[in-house]
Amino acid sequence: MPSPFIPGRLRELRAEAGLSQAELAAKIGSDARQVSRYENGKVAPSLEAAVRIAETFNITLDYLLIPDAPRRPLRSPGGPIDAKLADLAQLTDDERATILAVIDAITTKARLRLITGNRQLNPAAPRGAARRASQDAADTRQSHAARAALPKETAPTPPGGRAARHGQPDRPRSS
Repeated sequence: MPSPFIPGRLRELRAEAGLSQAELAAKIGSDARQVSRYENGKVAPSLEAAVRIAETFNITLDYLLIPDAPRRPLRSPGGPIDAKLADLAQLTDDERATILAVIDAITTKARLRLITGNRQLNPAAPRGAARRASQDAADTRQSHAARAALPKETAPTPPGGRAARHGQPDRPRSS
């Protein structure tokens, strides 16, 4: 049975890291000739050697074995989120579902902000009263522009002349 190991990926990872075959061999506890055999597909690494390769390049083992596997880190950087993730076991299924929904919403918003560059999705955009005032000003400008674009209608002159429109008797005009 042929090995599922993908030799081209090892060569690619080593080149990206700027390592020679001898340097990689020293990191995984092997020799340069053996690394060359792995990269050329002449021999597949043992499970132990494949694990050491994955650890060296901080990638998951499936990336070395499965053609369409995504490249993911073996270990993610630790931080405050890791401590919170450990506490998730204490929550109910509904509480965990709520947290996942919130995370999905926030990450979707971030993706949309990156894709569209939309200020409304931008955390630095004005909030509350400032945003309403800004929107009101924009609406007013838009309203004025729309009115200015309308054709001017002339109202018919009422009987008795222009002054009669304003409730005053018409005065004779001097020529």
